Amino acid sequence: MNIPIYNNQAFDDFDDLAENMRLWNLEIQKLETGRSTSFLRQLFLPETSILNATFPEITHQTGDNPPGITFAFHVGSTSRLVLQKREVALNELMIFSDRDEADAITKGSHTEVFTTSLPKKQLKARLEENGSFERQRFTLPNQLCFLKTDVMAQLHILLQSCIQTVENHPHCLLDNAFVTAMQDDIFDAILEIVDPIDLQSPFVTRIPKRQLWKRIDEYIEENLATPIKVRDLPLATGVSSRTLFRLFYERFGISPKAYLSKLRLNKIKHILRAPSSHPIKISDIANSWGFWHMGKFAADYKVLFGELPSDTLRNRS
Repeated sequence: MNIPIYNNQAFDDFDDLAENMRLWNLEIQKLETGRSTSFLRQLFLPETSILNATFPEITHQTGDNPPGITFAFHVGSTSRLVLQKREVALNELMIFSDRDEADAITKGSHTEVFTTSLPKKQLKARLEENGSFERQRFTLPNQLCFLKTDVMAQLHILLQSCIQTVENHPHCLLDNAFVTAMQDDIFDAILEIVDPIDLQSPFVTRIPKRQLWKRIDEYIEENLATPIKVRDLPLATGVSSRTLFRLFYERFGISPKAYLSKLRLNKIKHILRAPSSHPIKISDIANSWGFWHMGKFAADYKVLFGELPSDTLRNRS
């Protein structure tokens, strides 16, 4: 699916709900008496999709999973979910492929589920950039993967923010840079979970670090006028994503993504402070520099500079 699409629907009938879960082939059995309403929000991007569904009663769902690899979790104090006859904890990430058969039971009074599905080809390409396939060390966990509470919360916030941002600003889906940045954030979040980098192990590079940093610094300096993405660095410098991660942590104590984000925030601040005879819209500038979630952008800006972007604009020369 190459054209981004978003839809938000409510259903009083589970057959209608199942028919509208576009990438899934499910049969949903209603197991609790009485009428109820389920809610379904779906975001389809060129390289990934997000589903957010709410089930207010007991259901049994069987059938086929979406194409590719799907990552799923459920949220909420009244949420209960059983996968393949095993109850899933709130801090467990469900991972399954299109070869697996879906078999889930929602048992809570308000079971809310988030899923994101990634094509195998694109996921493999990202892993190859990290060097994981080269070392033959990468394997997906079987079905369930325990996550730290803060990691699960970050993934929840990310997927929820993607849906909420598009719901509030649907025109953003027409912006290729916006869509690409959102997809990159999803892939990055998943890769950090399934293929973490060990910062404690010995770190040795075949090429002297001084030469590697020369490539990196030159590329960043030459392209600072554009919103450099983390994925650009390995392709442009010939340094693997994993090596870049270790290099940046060793030098700056932060990841390449965090470093580039702070560079972009500094660039935005310079633009907001500069005198201009034309009206300036903060969201347009932020989007042009790869920030698609305005709430997080404003929060990150304030943490770095001690003021909101609007304060900088109001106090400009």
